[in-house]
Amino acid sequence: MFVNAKYLGGWRGLYDVTPDWMPIIDEPVKDLVVVAGLSGHGFKLAPAFALMVTELIKYGKVRTFKDIFRLSRFREGKMIQGTVQEKAAF
Repeated sequence: MFVNAKYLGGWRGLYDVTPDWMPIIDEPVKDLVVVAGLSGHGFKLAPAFALMVTELIKYGKVRTFKDIFRLSRFREGKMIQGTVQEKAAF
């Protein structure tokens, strides 16, 4: 079936992740805002990330959400832990 298939093109990109698979949204150095490690989170959570970055720039800290995405969490050993919920049996 695919014997005569031809490659028509495509794209590729970097899939950036952090050790806990959660993004970094922080200002580790004055006037340097870092937003990295978004992997698949970036597109679907863009409005929330935009709010966090706006607050970081405007107020110097994230106000709406907890500051859990700070870069220093790796040094502090406070990586973000996910939770798994059991599916209900029907």
